[in-house]
Amino acid sequence: MTPVRHFLVVALLLWLAAVGQGRLAQAMSIGIAQPDLPLVVLSCGAVLVGWIGGTWLGFWAGLLTAISFPSAYGSLFFSRIAAGTFAGVIGRSLTRNNLLVPLLVTLISTLIAEFLTALTAPSYAVHHLRHWGLQLGGKLIYNSLLALPVSLLLRVLRVGVVEEDTFGNRL
Repeated sequence: MTPVRHFLVVALLLWLAAVGQGRLAQAMSIGIAQPDLPLVVLSCGAVLVGWIGGTWLGFWAGLLTAISFPSAYGSLFFSRIAAGTFAGVIGRSLTRNNLLVPLLVTLISTLIAEFLTALTAPSYAVHHLRHWGLQLGGKLIYNSLLALPVSLLLRVLRVGVVEEDTFGNRL
């Protein structure tokens, strides 16, 4: 698969995750912990497609999330682009086959995205700091645990795998 196809597969999964966020996230919530499915797919996919692809995937995730929450669209764009860029950059420095990499990258990407959203659109976080902190903690744990099956799905779809010929040249 070419890098463009890798990117398109992750972009399609990101769109499906955004649809699932609207339809399934409320039903999947445990207490006040609710997953952010597009952010999980963004984090796991950006690690595999690199920082340029991660930045564009972050833009796509921001657009899809802003459609659902139009009141804070600027902060959602900014936070998702930053999270995708971070995951893409850090993916070059890590052993991507390690089981802990998607978990940790998703944890840090979620933390970055939520803090940037709170900094640029602080109304809810400032007025309900304790409740926002509890929601953030639940989202961090939930997203990190969901990163494992999403990462496995991306590996089954062979995203990020560069095929080589017998002479060592990339195809």
